Amino acid sequence: GNKQHLQKDFFLYNASKARSKTYINMREVSQRFRLPPSEYVIVPSTYEPHQEGEFILRVFSEKRNLSEEVENTISVDRPVKKKKTKPIIFVSDRANSNKELGVDQESEEGKGKTSPDKQKQSPQFSFVPPQPQPGSSDQESEEQQQFRNIFKQIAGDDMEICADELKKVLNTVVNKHKDLKTHGFTL
Repeated sequence: GNKQHLQKDFFLYNASKARSKTYINMREVSQRFRLPPSEYVIVPSTYEPHQEGEFILRVFSEKRNLSEEVENTISVDRPVKKKKTKPIIFVSDRANSNKELGVDQESEEGKGKTSPDKQKQSPQFSFVPPQPQPGSSDQESEEQQQFRNIFKQIAGDDMEICADELKKVLNTVVNKHKDLKTHGFTL
């Protein structure tokens, strides 16, 4: 697809192929459309102009889809935060190699490596690792520490995993299971 910004004239001279039946100031307004194969521009909007909003778009297709996100933030003056990438080391990998790495060692290994996935920002989703149960001891078990270190390694200091990072983790796990017949996860 074309990644240029569409000018006002595009919207003046091209009619909508589909739009929500009701345009009201409510949460969770949803609509299903069945459209013929073609290229489409999907424009989410808020009821009032110049407001920020969050949108979820689900696209189903019969064949592998090459849709992509052009922009993930619909706002002005919002800084884009970049995170350093680090190699992902799973608990099963550590057990197989009898290798224990701390977060500090992992971050040293990941220095200087940048992934092409990181150059294109993705929507952020927060996955909060399990917190210790109230009434239990303040000390985490070794297993909990390992999971927390792995999560921090993947998510970074902000403890958020973007869609590309989640896709990478899921594909890494699925690729280790050769008995699974899959093309992996896509966005």
